[in-house]
Amino acid sequence: FPVTIRATGAGGAQGYRGVFSDTTTQNISTAATGAAITFNTDEMVGYGISRGTPTSRIVIANAGTYNIQFSLQLTLTTGSSTTTNIWLRINGNDVARTNTFIVEKNNEYTVAAWNFVYDFAANDYFELIASSDSSSAQVTAVVPTGQPAIPSIILTVTQVAYNGNTGPTGSTATIVTGKQIGRAHVCS
Repeated sequence: FPVTIRATGAGGAQGYRGVFSDTTTQNISTAATGAAITFNTDEMVGYGISRGTPTSRIVIANAGTYNIQFSLQLTLTTGSSTTTNIWLRINGNDVARTNTFIVEKNNEYTVAAWNFVYDFAANDYFELIASSDSSSAQVTAVVPTGQPAIPSIILTVTQVAYNGNTGPTGSTATIVTGKQIGRAHVCS
């Protein structure tokens, strides 16, 4: 007899995700408390992760464990070198042990790229924060001739763990009965 199974949950390959970028050059704050990097482009949205208000906030609509990957293109426009610090802030609070510094040299591009994995509750938000000891430090966007544009920042957020229903179970299976031609087992 025919068996119909209806899956529930957002687990597996259907995990939540979002990709964001910014096409502008942003000056990096010289304040020790830093300033949030902003985003002006949604590369992939509608999958449980979105830009908030202000546009530095990335909002996680559904609880779970998420991987945050980013790359920033840094430059120093004057001076010989500077140090820029970058860290993670969740719901307005700096996250311990996420700060890393990059040394930039004048007129050279430096790419800061790493990732964080964190548990989020529904509707939490995070920001990437930057601070430099030079007012000439920037997160720089470039439009090369004949090539794709280089955003100042690219951010990818993907769900890596889902703790709810991940697919068919005994309680979600529907059995349509008819003439028995064999045996069907629904496991829970």
